[in-house]
Amino acid sequence: MESNHDIEMLKRNDRYSEALKRRILGTHGHLSNDSCAAALMELYESGVRHALLGHLSQDNNTPELAMRTVSNVLSEHGLKPGEDIFLEMTWRDRPSGYYSLE
Repeated sequence: MESNHDIEMLKRNDRYSEALKRRILGTHGHLSNDSCAAALMELYESGVRHALLGHLSQDNNTPELAMRTVSNVLSEHGLKPGEDIFLEMTWRDRPSGYYSLE
């Protein structure tokens, strides 16, 4: 599940043009950490119980921030990460693990 950026980090990024920021934040852009959590809440209702967070921006996010934000939003809505839904991180520089899809 894409957890591309933290909105505030993106807004403060001096290296990105305003046009690029608008594209990323737009309806056809990337999912923020908050949007990822909202989508996971909906997916949970359809039976999803395991999610991998991925496609993190190197400039506008960190793995720790993505995991913390998504976990906090899910918790605020009554889901217990690690019990109700399992979250794991994917990494750009190393294998993330092996998974069996059933």
